[in-house]
Amino acid sequence: MIQLIEKHTSILISTVTFLLGLLIGHRLALGRDKRKEFNDCAEQFRSVFLEAVHRLTDQDNEQGIYEFLEDSFALFKKAVISFRSHLHKRKRRAFDRAWNSYRYGINSSDPQPEMELPLPILTQYFEGLSSDDQREKTRELILSRVNKMLTFAETK
Repeated sequence: MIQLIEKHTSILISTVTFLLGLLIGHRLALGRDKRKEFNDCAEQFRSVFLEAVHRLTDQDNEQGIYEFLEDSFALFKKAVISFRSHLHKRKRRAFDRAWNSYRYGINSSDPQPEMELPLPILTQYFEGLSSDDQREKTRELILSRVNKMLTFAETK
C-alpha cells in the first residue's frame, strides 16, 4: 500500500512539475513574442522619424520648414497610429501628450478633433517666422518634440 502511494505521489509530482514548466515556458514565449513585435514596430517608427530629423538638420537641404511639416505629417501620423497600439496604457498616455505637443503645441492628453489638413501644426510653427533666428528656434522646437516622441521607441 505504501509503495502504491509513493508511486502515485511521484507520478503526481512529475505531472505537476511538467505542467508548471509548460506554463512558465509558454508565458516566457509570449513575452518574447510581444517584445519582438514591439521592437519591430519601434524600428519602423524610428526609421520614419529619424529620416525626418535628418532632413530637418541637413544644412544642404533646401526644403523649408513649411514643406518639411507638410511632407512629414502624413508619414508621422501613419507611424504614430501603428506604433501607439504597441505601448502599455501608461506609456500610451505619455506618448499621446508628446504627440499632441508636436501636433497642437499643447501638453494635454485630451483628444483634439482630427483634421484632414495638418492645419494645427502649420499654425503653431509659423507664428513669427520672418527672421532666420525665429526659423532656427522653430526648427529646434520641432526637433525637441520629435526627439521626445523617439524616446518611446527604444528597444526592449
